[in-house]
Amino acid sequence: MIVAFFGHSKTCEANKDKILFNLFEHVSLNEEVTFFLGGYGVFDNLALLACAEFKLKNKRSELCFVTPYLDNKYLKRKIALGGYDRIIFPDLEKVPKKYAVIRRNYWMVKKADFIVAYVKHSWGGAAKALDYAKKLKKDFVNIAE
Repeated sequence: MIVAFFGHSKTCEANKDKILFNLFEHVSLNEEVTFFLGGYGVFDNLALLACAEFKLKNKRSELCFVTPYLDNKYLKRKIALGGYDRIIFPDLEKVPKKYAVIRRNYWMVKKADFIVAYVKHSWGGAAKALDYAKKLKKDFVNIAE
């Protein structure tokens, strides 16, 4: 199972518990699970923490940072933050940098079996990713609702 996360960059720390609750509700502790994380903003940091906590109960979990860029400085900063088991770079080499994040998000949506979102308004990358997930009829929860 693949679980992806999309949320506005600013949120409150209490949402970590909502993320973790939804992981335990929707992901079996007996199945292999890969978490696709974007690594940008407070929501993504809370998702990483929640996934790491889930991983303590499910050793078949993998935390993946899905990067929109191959820029060494960017990657070194993300790797230094730690906590990821693997880094994935979707085929985005030909995508202009200003569109890379949204194209990475669409790639994550396509691959995901379940999505945890924190979307309070209709603009921004998280909202676009959630709209795309709805269009593809993906299973999701929006913890902002």
